[in-house]
Amino acid sequence: MNFLNIENYRSSIINDLKKDGRKVVIYGTGKFACSVAEVIINNNIPLYCFVDKTEYYYKDKTIIVCDNEYKCILLKDMDLEQTEYNVIYGFIEYDKIKECRDIFKSCKYVDYLDVYPSHIMEYDYLKNNSVAFKELYSVLKDDESKMVLEAYLHARYTGDVKAISQLKHGNTMYDWELLDIKKEDILIEGGAYVGDTILEIKNQYGYLPEEIYAFEPDSSNLMQLINAFLPEELRKIHPIAAGLYKEDTILRFNEFGNLGSSISENGNCEIKAYALDGHEAFINVSVIKMDIEGSELDALKGASKIIEKNKPKLAICVYHNNQDLLNIFNFLKPFGYDFFMRQHSCSCEETVLYAI
Repeated sequence: MNFLNIENYRSSIINDLKKDGRKVVIYGTGKFACSVAEVIINNNIPLYCFVDKTEYYYKDKTIIVCDNEYKCILLKDMDLEQTEYNVIYGFIEYDKIKECRDIFKSCKYVDYLDVYPSHIMEYDYLKNNSVAFKELYSVLKDDESKMVLEAYLHARYTGDVKAISQLKHGNTMYDWELLDIKKEDILIEGGAYVGDTILEIKNQYGYLPEEIYAFEPDSSNLMQLINAFLPEELRKIHPIAAGLYKEDTILRFNEFGNLGSSISENGNCEIKAYALDGHEAFINVSVIKMDIEGSELDALKGASKIIEKNKPKLAICVYHNNQDLLNIFNFLKPFGYDFFMRQHSCSCEETVLYAI
């Protein structure tokens, strides 16, 4: 687990682009692509345009980055034979990089640059916490978990996501064999979104557990969740228009009607948030899943009595910021769990710590 002497992959790409001197085209137009563009511009590398092939593109679209306006060209209108630019892949999932290289095969340089702010692990953080990471490595219960941890740290520190993308655990959102949800289980679904995880549970097991408390503070997402299930299924699913937190309170929240909705001091609305420990309805919870945009540790603190009493199976997302993995591991360590890690995407996202 020694990454401190490995060349920083991000820096090597930036240096290569500087030396080559050609203008850069970014394939993609979302948040990830804009983060890439910002780094390109701040390193004085000329940015030519964005390219998109989806319906997200519309006529005369432009994108503003670093107070400059850049045109967006539809892929079918791009001259794919010309070689006067380099291409950076601007979608978060690394598994489509080969497709990108096939599309832009005439270009000299086509690569993936992960500079999304929350994916960057600084040298000092990795060095200062190397003992803690080694402790986590030593207690992980299987080889897959150990490989995921190594690849996770490597990707976050160097920006090279190839190894972690190859460790994606099947095509499911969670490791259902590890969680082994039973018919009699009572599930807390933290960050229920539009019910996609609940639908996957039904498809994986052929049944829903006895009760599912589906916490989703985004009103648009929650309505889609309710509409996704039959009335008889909703007898087991309890949609709750609230977040999870360390105490019962009111929080500011950014409601976007998508996966990016999250608690924020500067949020565009207010939501209710609950601590699980303070409510009789949750006293017999046996499974807890959380993907709540970086609020997982606070929500676990609000469930510490339930965790101590019931030892529920836990699937906790730890990818939203660099501190989450160690902080959540250290919080759960005294409860006597076995720990596993799984990777559920081809990028620096959807990394899950399982406590069984």
